[in-house]
Amino acid sequence: MITKCLICQKEFPDSPSSKRKFCSLSCYWKYLLQHPVKYWQGKHLPKYMIEKTRKKLLGKPTWSSIHKEEMSRIMKDKYRQGKGNPNWKGGKIKDSSGYIHLRVFGHPFASKRGSYVLRSHLIAEKILDRYLTGKELIHHINEIRDDDKPENLYLFSNKSIHIGHHHLKNKPELTSNLFL
Repeated sequence: MITKCLICQKEFPDSPSSKRKFCSLSCYWKYLLQHPVKYWQGKHLPKYMIEKTRKKLLGKPTWSSIHKEEMSRIMKDKYRQGKGNPNWKGGKIKDSSGYIHLRVFGHPFASKRGSYVLRSHLIAEKILDRYLTGKELIHHINEIRDDDKPENLYLFSNKSIHIGHHHLKNKPELTSNLFL
């Protein structure tokens, strides 16, 4: 039996039981590009298949690959990090608990997301001339979380001592121990 290709109209031999509509694989792909929804019965043809076929048939970069490169360049410019970004506010943020964080690159205890460190920790580290250990905790004597004056900061050696201080009924008057 002779069948006519739906794309190139070329005749090709086919068995009567076969339901082939195309003379070659390239005609099949051309049809899929022209009719992706109809042929896949409501499902969209995967993007990678469309891209691969277009590149193969046309031999040049497709609109979407050029568009992707262009958008990548634009987004890189638009979302510049740090001082290059028009929304840069000096690397200072206040979290929902009221603590001030500063952006510091290369700090061992900086947050994974954005390299931010508590300002109170930075002030204590500058006075002590060393990094705080992982167990050490900074307490605000007047309990105002954004008041990071050195005379308002108290260094606790671990969390349990700090919690114990908060549970005392008759709390002793604390004075900064950073200058000792």
